[in-house]
Amino acid sequence: MIRKKFKIFVSQTALDDLHELIEFYKKLKFPLARGLVIEINENFARLQTNPGAFGQEYDGQVGLINLRKYPVEIYYTIDEHSIIILSFEHKNNSPNKWIERV
Repeated sequence: MIRKKFKIFVSQTALDDLHELIEFYKKLKFPLARGLVIEINENFARLQTNPGAFGQEYDGQVGLINLRKYPVEIYYTIDEHSIIILSFEHKNNSPNKWIERV
């Protein structure tokens, strides 16, 4: 069975979130920042081929990925052909800032 491969687009605000997270982990220890990027890329690869493997939040409109090694959540939406990343959130920061981005 051939699975459809979705294109992933990262919104500018989500990209800003990601840069903040990377800088945060760089300050702690550079390998932590590198590990964060690796884990995000692994999850994006899974998301592209099987978006249903992750939990849905808020009326099934927004997907949620909880990273395993980092206290980070990724919020996204799916349309017919693409996945749009709305936000990267550290669990210790203010929750649900992505709601304003939908």
